[in-house]
Amino acid sequence: MSRLLTAVPVSLEDELFNKLREIERNFRERRWEPAELNGGKLSEVAYCILRGHVDGSFPLNSSKPANFYDACVNLANAPPTFGRSVRIQLPRMLIALYEIRNNRNVGHVGGDVDPNHMDAVCVLHMAKWVVSELVR
Repeated sequence: MSRLLTAVPVSLEDELFNKLREIERNFRERRWEPAELNGGKLSEVAYCILRGHVDGSFPLNSSKPANFYDACVNLANAPPTFGRSVRIQLPRMLIALYEIRNNRNVGHVGGDVDPNHMDAVCVLHMAKWVVSELVR
């Protein structure tokens, strides 16, 4: 397969596309909870790619920031030369994607909504948009 994210380490690119494929596979198999859970994982990988882009140095593998919400919001402080997509739009989408994983009875018990088809559709399409925007 040819590289789509040539500035990103292969290991991060592979993680990103593997998570997207897992979301797609789980969605096709009507496995809503795993599809939604992998949306959160894809968010973490995408955040690492954005952070590496802004910092000018990518990690070899993704990791979860201590506070995902604050880490994404802080990307707004990047210089305007990075463009609105990197600073505002992608981070906000990642927060929304992560919110489904964390607060809809997917990644933690006690959410007010069980995993379902509608949320899985949302996760699938947000994940595809995030990946497409990173490729763009």
